Amino acid sequence: MNQEHVKPGIHFSPMMARKTKHMSPAGEETFGQRLARLRKAAGISQEQLAKHLGTTQTLISEYEHDNRRVHGERLSTIAHLLHISVDELLGHKPSKANGAASLKLVRRLKAIEALPPQRQKFVLQTLDALLRDSTRHDD
Repeated sequence: MNQEHVKPGIHFSPMMARKTKHMSPAGEETFGQRLARLRKAAGISQEQLAKHLGTTQTLISEYEHDNRRVHGERLSTIAHLLHISVDELLGHKPSKANGAASLKLVRRLKAIEALPPQRQKFVLQTLDALLRDSTRHDD
């Protein structure tokens, strides 16, 4: 049988079997790219994610570079750690267009948490007032 058989991520031919890197259509985010973006947006390092999963930073890097596939059972754990749904992790639901903006917000929130309690209270009261004011103007 000279016909080639193709399975996702693996190329089989009569002469050889080799793993090929998954290529997405132009402009489409791969699973690894999405994982990296969502992890960064959550303010979590590869090392931190690896520790929570009981694995190595190298494996997380391989996931993010689409060199390894994430086992199905691990998907829900990753989604839970990143505070997203498995659907979003898999790219089935639209996600924020700019993950960098989310990362900036997470970093700012962490900086607020590091302030003394009185300064935290002041910053949060100011933020609450600005948010209240902006919702009044949006109506």
